[in-house]
Amino acid sequence: MLAEQRAILIQQYRTGPSELEAALSETPDAARNWRPRSGEWTIHEIICHCADSETNGYLRIRMLAAEPSPLIVGYDQDHWATMFDYASLPLEPSLLIVRAVRDSTSTLLDRLPEEVWSKAGRHSESGFYDATTWLSIYSVHLAEHAEQIRENHRRWIDQSQIELTDPR
Repeated sequence: MLAEQRAILIQQYRTGPSELEAALSETPDAARNWRPRSGEWTIHEIICHCADSETNGYLRIRMLAAEPSPLIVGYDQDHWATMFDYASLPLEPSLLIVRAVRDSTSTLLDRLPEEVWSKAGRHSESGFYDATTWLSIYSVHLAEHAEQIRENHRRWIDQSQIELTDPR
């Protein structure tokens, strides 16, 4: 990946928390714990997932930068959501974690020497994993979840309108 392409992805990475926070600010409290379908996450759970995923990302890029041929361990995000009962966790600490992790890691990304971008490790689930792979995933991670929040909000509005017009 060229340095110019990498700079664009780093900027996307840097703005992720603002995108997530903007999507959340557009949703009323009543929509945040609404479950679109069985097995799908609520808006609240999405935010809690983001905190856990971002802390994993925080460690992964550091392992790639500092360790020779690191093993990057995958995790079952749905199991974590259930195991840690995301629905009952407070939202604000998760938002603060996302912001802090991204701020810290953005600074790190700006300072990584060129050779780090070609270092590779192995992901326990997907195999080859390097810093460019990491950046490609995490640069869009929060933006994708911001869109998921907006979609959940739209679906909640649609469901609310159906309930208002249902004569039963």
